[in-house]
Amino acid sequence: MATLPRDIRDLARALVETAQQENVVPQVLKDLRTVTDSFSIETHLISSLAETTVPIETRRDAITKALNGNVHPYVVNALLALQKRDLLHLIDAFLQSALAVAQRTSGYVEATITSAIELTEAERKDITNNLTKTFGGTLQIREQVDPAILGGLIADVGGKRIDNSVKGKINRLKQVITT
Repeated sequence: MATLPRDIRDLARALVETAQQENVVPQVLKDLRTVTDSFSIETHLISSLAETTVPIETRRDAITKALNGNVHPYVVNALLALQKRDLLHLIDAFLQSALAVAQRTSGYVEATITSAIELTEAERKDITNNLTKTFGGTLQIREQVDPAILGGLIADVGGKRIDNSVKGKINRLKQVITT
């Protein structure tokens, strides 16, 4: 992977450190994830917000009006700082950098749980408790439903994958049989 611009790392560290001082790291990172996911879906948004023919004040106002009250103000400020430095197109890298800083400095861990069907509240609680015991720290759970895994769960936690899905088990069995 290419080296990130120093501004990305510095801004990510500043965001997390500021959030730590106010004890709002989980909320800030959750909101940053939401914005990043939105930009991934609506790819034209970043292009529009980076369009240099539009005055920076107009683009800055667009971010502020769209996000104020919907995401934590620290996230809005971070996005404005990225935009000012023409780095908004690197928002995914910024998110990953912020997650890494948060994991190192405050034990924040993001987990993505993939299941074949939507989890019940009891299953969600049980999974959260088990992952917290295993990985410690402050756990932020994101859920996805993917019927293609057929059953079971896949947990992606802090850069590690635990595949206990039916599809994963079938694939591992195929590998054993064919080798």
